[in-house]
Amino acid sequence: MLLKKEGNDVTYKIADFGFARSIGGVGAKTHCGTEKYMAPEIISNSYYGVSVDIWALGVLFYFMLFAEYPFKGKKYSM
Repeated sequence: MLLKKEGNDVTYKIADFGFARSIGGVGAKTHCGTEKYMAPEIISNSYYGVSVDIWALGVLFYFMLFAEYPFKGKKYSM
């Protein structure tokens, strides 16, 4: 997450340094990303849209608040 402050205005942006791309229509089905931040749609190899970014942001906020990831269990492997 990137933050930019100009005066009293703060701009927040979600950044991706590698797998960012524009998706349209049905959505994407690429299996990529950091495992602990992956939405269930990615793990189950289903089509997904921008909602997976909101999921990852939620995981990030959870980690920032509690210093641990929200889900525990077996490590997923491809």
